[in-house]
Amino acid sequence: MRFQIRSPSRLHLSLIDLNGSLGRIDGGFGFALENPNFIIEFNDNDDSIVNRGEKFTFFGPDEYLKHVHLIISKLESKLNIKYENIKITVKKSILPHVGLGSKTQFLLSIVKGLCYLKKINLTIKEMASLVERGGTSGIGYQIFEKGGFILDLGHSYGKNGEKTSFLPSSASKAQPAMAFFHHVMPENWNILLLIPKIKQGANNVEEQNIFQDFTPIPLEEVEKISHRILMQIVPSIINKDLDNFAEALWFINNHGFKKIEIGLQHECISNLLRDIYSTFKVPVGISSFGPGVFVITDSEEKSKEIYKYISSRLEDSSISPGGKIIQTKPNNSGFSLKIF
Repeated sequence: MRFQIRSPSRLHLSLIDLNGSLGRIDGGFGFALENPNFIIEFNDNDDSIVNRGEKFTFFGPDEYLKHVHLIISKLESKLNIKYENIKITVKKSILPHVGLGSKTQFLLSIVKGLCYLKKINLTIKEMASLVERGGTSGIGYQIFEKGGFILDLGHSYGKNGEKTSFLPSSASKAQPAMAFFHHVMPENWNILLLIPKIKQGANNVEEQNIFQDFTPIPLEEVEKISHRILMQIVPSIINKDLDNFAEALWFINNHGFKKIEIGLQHECISNLLRDIYSTFKVPVGISSFGPGVFVITDSEEKSKEIYKYISSRLEDSSISPGGKIIQTKPNNSGFSLKIF
């Protein structure tokens, strides 16, 4: 059998509650992107691997090899099955540590592919739990399944809760965040991604330290953010109201944990965000810990205008370290499987 799994990237727009006074923390919102994406091929009958007796051969980034080993071991143990002579090839990948959720999409793609080989049906929450994703944000595992816009409600918090401290997904062993709201993204919205040539976004120990150093967030900030999400962000997605979405997102950029995430970036990022918003009044921000910058428009003409504007900034070495721009669209379907 030979097939490919294609999974989307995502924008994580903000966490909601890192205060915990109501007995819940985390929560967040974001949406899936058509590109960049992972395309991973699985093959268990290639002539080059038949009868070698190995569990698998892997062609992809070295940093992912250990994860494939671990996933296969977990599946074999959990489901009492055995894998051998599988060829796994990463044909296309999402750039890691820039805020696009690459690790979650890779892990879920591997689990889905391995389960498909054995005709095993795990729910998306079971798959996320197996690879220990969704312990802070539930956006990544939910967009893998269905794409679109996602709002999740995080985890119970406290002595008997799912979590007893503020931790990023990479360090949290909590079950995947509680799903709450899903809606298709407006298909006429266009996204520009800027991947600047600066230090990659926080991850692992650095990310854990940031959570510990800057939490809890004041309750007043959490209440303001929650109000904006419920009464502006969600209605603007349903009504395809880009202007309202832009206003709400800019407010959130300047409050709560998202303000901290932006404040930890190179100053060229905060300057660019400010200048884009003041000039064009469109949704703009960084995804997760960045440093990837996104801009959303609802017309090709506006996208071209902002693309030209950002390009001119990148060419000016006095204000920018340079980078690349990716043009993409929302993904409203989640992963796909193609059989050859």
